[in-house]
Amino acid sequence: MSAAADRYTAFANIFCWLDTPSRQDLPWEKKDMTSHENPSSELIILANLAIKPDALDAFTQAARDAALETRREAGCLRYEVHADAKHPEKIVISERWTDEAALNEHLKMPYAKAFIASLGQFLAAPPTIMRLAPLKF
Repeated sequence: MSAAADRYTAFANIFCWLDTPSRQDLPWEKKDMTSHENPSSELIILANLAIKPDALDAFTQAARDAALETRREAGCLRYEVHADAKHPEKIVISERWTDEAALNEHLKMPYAKAFIASLGQFLAAPPTIMRLAPLKF
């Protein structure tokens, strides 16, 4: 499968997650996407988004609302939304969670479901989502 097809599949999986009870198709649920073997370890999600220029204000408000709620969650260590300084339509969402269970609880929250479901109207292209684990030194 090509990289573009992989990104499209990841994008499609995000928007189908409400219809997938086990959420096994979500990019961050795939166990082969990380070498981190300890499910109690911290994890980081990075989402790179390309926002339609005419949707930037609406996206910013939706992202702000989601971020304010998410930051209150006990398992959320960091939830930040950044824009490229020269290209404000290029967005990076950086999330850091105490563990897998915290991320799973987050994904059950109504505001998280609503934000994820709303992304389709803002996106100019499929997002790239990475699930990261800290390197052990």
